[in-house]
Amino acid sequence: MESLSVDELMSQIAQDDAAPTEPGCFYSKDGDCIFCHIEDVPYYADRVDELLTVYLAEEDGRLVGAQSKGVSKLPTHDALGLELRREGNVQVVELLLLTFQSQPKAASEDTGVVRRKAKYFDVVTRLHGFSIPAAELQTA
Repeated sequence: MESLSVDELMSQIAQDDAAPTEPGCFYSKDGDCIFCHIEDVPYYADRVDELLTVYLAEEDGRLVGAQSKGVSKLPTHDALGLELRREGNVQVVELLLLTFQSQPKAASEDTGVVRRKAKYFDVVTRLHGFSIPAAELQTA
C-alpha cells in the first residue's frame, strides 16, 4: 500500500468531495430498505410512518431523497394487480405503493392520514422513473 503525505491525502479527499453524487436508488440487504437520492444538498429527515422516511432540503424543504424500510416483508402483489417483477428492474414507485398499502389499518386511519398521503404522493412523483434491479431485492 502506497503511503500518502497529509497534503496528498487532503487533496485526494477534496477531489472526492468535489465529484457530484449521481441521483439513484439502491437496496441495502442489511437494512432491508431502499435509499433514494435525488439531490446532493444539506438535508434533514422527516419520518412519515413506520416504513417511510423522507429527506428534505434544509434550504426550502423540497424532497431530495427517501428511505423505504421492510422491503422483504412487502406483499409481492396488491389488490389492483400490481405485481413485483422477479426479473429486470423494479420501479421504485411500485415498491412505494406496496409500502403505503401494507401499513396497518390503524396507520391509515390516524389523524395524520392526509399528511401521510401527501408525503407518499410527493415521493412517488419525485421518484418516478427510478428503478432497482429485481435480483438485488429480497422479496417474499
